[in-house]
Amino acid sequence: MKHVVYHLPSGEITKYARLNEENIELNQEPGESYSIITFPIADVSLMYMVDGEPAYRPVMTLTYSPLEFDVSEELVVTGIPAGSTVHYPGGSVTVDDGTIEWGSVVAGRFPFSIEKFPYLTERFNVEVTEA
Repeated sequence: MKHVVYHLPSGEITKYARLNEENIELNQEPGESYSIITFPIADVSLMYMVDGEPAYRPVMTLTYSPLEFDVSEELVVTGIPAGSTVHYPGGSVTVDDGTIEWGSVVAGRFPFSIEKFPYLTERFNVEVTEA
């Protein structure tokens, strides 16, 4: 049996399987390539393919200031890779300048996520308190 990684041209892994050689191409979807690797992958969500070899996805080097604040202040996140999608309460936005600012007039706990392949998705919560 072979360790097979199916992936898109971007390097994004679509699936991983241990297969007999005759089944490898049968499991390939349109638009996918595959690579036979010599070792198992424990968690494909942490990996992507670079030149036919699995590699760990990089971590974003973000700066949050602050993650807890009152309704008169704002969250500022810097270091966001260009083209990232930021999901925030009430919507999402593509960030090209590396920075977001967000505030709320309502107190509460709010989830955020930042996505940009090949980076690992960043997830965090913001706590907004009354002034």
